[in-house]
Amino acid sequence: MTHKLTLSDDEEALNRSRNLAWVGNNAAFACPMCGSVFIVSGHVHPVIPKKPGVREGKFHCPNPDCGKSLAYVKGGQAARSRGEDPGEAWIEWPVENGKE
Repeated sequence: MTHKLTLSDDEEALNRSRNLAWVGNNAAFACPMCGSVFIVSGHVHPVIPKKPGVREGKFHCPNPDCGKSLAYVKGGQAARSRGEDPGEAWIEWPVENGKE
């Protein structure tokens, strides 16, 4: 079982958060397990196999003592304003010891 935090393209919601940011097809997260801050990019961390026309990426927490969370980005934040499918960015992490 995992927790999931999804970013919306609602700038007000993003501005209220201190643990995440989303610009273009790049998103920054603070790992919920260890607090390390890292970036996931649809360009730098591509999901294999690539889908034509879609920038999609995923990246684990880079802390060598953690690595438990996994962040994703698909498309871009501004896609909706261009009439495209809205992008998504989210982070998932495990539920440990049955605790929420």
